[in-house]
Amino acid sequence: MVNDSGKTHFNVYGTTFLLTHGDMLGAKGGDGVIGAIGPIMRGSLKTMKSLSSLDKPVGHLIIGHWHQSLDLPEVTVCGSLKGPDEYAVRMLRVRANEPSQKLIIVHPDHGITFRSNIFLDDEHCPNRDIEAKRSEWVSVFSEDAA
Repeated sequence: MVNDSGKTHFNVYGTTFLLTHGDMLGAKGGDGVIGAIGPIMRGSLKTMKSLSSLDKPVGHLIIGHWHQSLDLPEVTVCGSLKGPDEYAVRMLRVRANEPSQKLIIVHPDHGITFRSNIFLDDEHCPNRDIEAKRSEWVSVFSEDAA
């Protein structure tokens, strides 16, 4: 679904979502310590208050734009399907994330219970060193080795 407004409201088991790109939150900036979290939180609060005053309350906001994945209490920031690009690395100065998208599971009684990144397959991640990660997935060290 692509709305002319750039926003889509939808409801899953009583949780009201707003899906939008994230570039129109009304807050910009960030810094080297908290990164994008400050402007995302400020912008999401402004957006939610504004929509609530129009009788369009939002329980959870889903955005992209920031080219990184974040799970915040009332906001899910999706990564980028295309992965890092010049805008993310040179303008936003965010840490490069692998190409991914979010999976959100909503429970009928408990609301959002699970959020996780779904990563593209190896073919689409040329910068990933697959062989280096194929070692044992669990390592146990003896007390003497420490």
